[in-house]
Amino acid sequence: MDEDTPVKVHIYDLTKGMARQFSQMFIGKHLDGVWHTGVVAYGQEFFFGGQGIESCPPLLICVISFSMNEYQKEA
Repeated sequence: MDEDTPVKVHIYDLTKGMARQFSQMFIGKHLDGVWHTGVVAYGQEFFFGGQGIESCPPLLICVISFSMNEYQKEA
């Protein structure tokens, strides 16, 4: 494993803002979003799906992206 490989955590709102707008009306409770997370490494995004751990090319509609390389590794 290459220690210089960039690793990112992507956080998405699967509703693209629709939950914030319509959740109160449909379910009687306000939600800011329906969140999905994925870990991006080696040009793929890994996530938990219906078949366990799955992967796909990284999505470009990420709401928040954290670079794991910004944090020091514990010795």
